[in-house]
Amino acid sequence: MVDTIKPSSIPISRRDSFNTRDTRTRDLKPFHSGDIKILLLENVSAMAVDILKKAGYQVEFHTKALDKDALIEKIKDVHAVGLRSKTKLTEEVLSHANKLLTIGCFCIGTNQVDLSYAASRG
Repeated sequence: MVDTIKPSSIPISRRDSFNTRDTRTRDLKPFHSGDIKILLLENVSAMAVDILKKAGYQVEFHTKALDKDALIEKIKDVHAVGLRSKTKLTEEVLSHANKLLTIGCFCIGTNQVDLSYAASRG
């Protein structure tokens, strides 16, 4: 017996494949850009700061890396962090990042981020 595929089960385009609801995913809640806090460290592009601020995001910009204690304090309330190679996002630091949604590494590699711990936090 040969398995047959119903034509209705094949998405017409890639976009159609996203229309089916995956019950394992979290519901996305609408947000206002002014509610999102972004921490940019180590002199990440000034143009990026301007673009994000014009889009309404709350942006905190530092020209240098923060020491561990300052980083732990700052990361508690941010939704996004952008960094270069000197900032270390260890398990200890990331364990305080209760609102963090994304990490941007503006350098070569990601070895300054504990990727397995970050992934385990979602």
